[in-house]
Amino acid sequence: MSFLALEALAKIMLDKDAPAPVKLAAAREVMDRGYGRPKVGCEFDAPEGLTVIVKRFSEVTPEDEAEADATEAAL
Repeated sequence: MSFLALEALAKIMLDKDAPAPVKLAAAREVMDRGYGRPKVGCEFDAPEGLTVIVKRFSEVTPEDEAEADATEAAL
């Protein structure tokens, strides 16, 4: 994106009189070009789906932590 286009979007975002949807659209354009759009979908294939187990911190055992560490290391 050229510097002039980025500057124009910044002016729109900072304009007190610009409607909120216009400011939001300008901010999205800046973020999409500066940081890239977020990727949609999974980066890995889970043959049987994905299971998420939510536990309170007080319920997590050392074995749970070791299993999580091993799973993260495998990715």
